[in-house]
Amino acid sequence: MRFHRIVILCIFVFSLYGCSTTKINVEKENTLAYIRTQQLPSPTVLVAHGCGGWRDKTYIGWADYMYSLGYNAIVLDSFEFRGYNNLCNKGYIVHPSVRSEDFETVAKWTKSQMWHSGKVAVIGFSHGGSTVLNIANNKNISNIDAVISYYPYCGKQNGVDFIGEPIENPRIPAQVHLGNDDVWTPPYLCGSMKNYETYHYPNATHGFDMPYKDREVYGYFLKYNKEAATISKKRVAEFLKNKLN
Repeated sequence: MRFHRIVILCIFVFSLYGCSTTKINVEKENTLAYIRTQQLPSPTVLVAHGCGGWRDKTYIGWADYMYSLGYNAIVLDSFEFRGYNNLCNKGYIVHPSVRSEDFETVAKWTKSQMWHSGKVAVIGFSHGGSTVLNIANNKNISNIDAVISYYPYCGKQNGVDFIGEPIENPRIPAQVHLGNDDVWTPPYLCGSMKNYETYHYPNATHGFDMPYKDREVYGYFLKYNKEAATISKKRVAEFLKNKLN
């Protein structure tokens, strides 16, 4: 089939030059924005971008970090192929429950690929972090084995529960990273998270892992916290080592 030939070409080209902008359609609607595969079959980590879309270099950086840990890495585009670039403050338009279906489809496809072996995890940020919580608690998801959520939104938007699933008892291993100074997606909205591997970071705002200058986004103050970012990445690596290998 045509898309299989494109995938193989992308993997070959990446081994020589990189494949950061190649788009690959998988089945009906799911789009891979960036893909890196190991030389030997390996577990795979899917990256769920935030409300600003997949093009932020932070998500590519996370995919590259997953690759450095020995995993295949894929960044999914959940917005652009639906006609959106940025859904900050109106993320309900592409609800996390809809994005969960994207990830389930791609995870199933991934498990049929020659470069994959074993389990699939998803790491998500902000809107993607909420998507991850939906995945962890969604009984219709069967091809994703572990998840990691950064600063998810657990409240309501446009009168609708943003996660779309009760989140008290995740069905799969789930790690969560929350900034104590996050006023955009306040941690208290998520409850105790006692059934998750949960970490709170002091002096950390929304987007604390994003290596940019201090900034205001949609009226919210965002600040890079190098210490929190470094510690959380180490915890992510340990979690994946325990849950995927």
